[in-house]
Amino acid sequence: MELERINAVRPDKSKYEDDFVDQALLHLVLNDYNVRRTARELTAAGMKVPEKTLAGWRDAYPRRLQFHATETARELEERIVTKHRAVASAALDGVMLATEKEVEKIKAGDVRDYAASARNLATTSAISTDKLLALTGRPSSIVQHDRKPEAILARLAKLGVVDGTAEVDDD
Repeated sequence: MELERINAVRPDKSKYEDDFVDQALLHLVLNDYNVRRTARELTAAGMKVPEKTLAGWRDAYPRRLQFHATETARELEERIVTKHRAVASAALDGVMLATEKEVEKIKAGDVRDYAASARNLATTSAISTDKLLALTGRPSSIVQHDRKPEAILARLAKLGVVDGTAEVDDD
């Protein structure tokens, strides 16, 4: 992919170095294209770039942004996975706390609607069990197949494993 030529000029009309612009664009990608956050971080690192300038570069150099996004995709995906794990963990902590509180209320006889409590706890349990099974690679459902001999023979005949004249011996 051929990248755009950088022609970035400072407010005082001096030219930004190409490497400087590329570093700023890389930081923009790593900050999920958040111009304000990127400008703050760059300024803190000694690379002062006004938000308006950074937004202009974002719009002026889309192929460079795409290049940086492609080059850093694995790192970005790892960050996203880490964030999702943190969110899931925090949410699960809340679910556990709420469940403990509800169980305490049930034990203390301090529940208005026992059926609603039971339904909510059962739903929480079912969802948690389903997620646990999925995360551990275990099946989350059981499919019951027709185990009658006639059905098995019919299926085998349809597959051509046995001829269609096979019969079930009732003995």
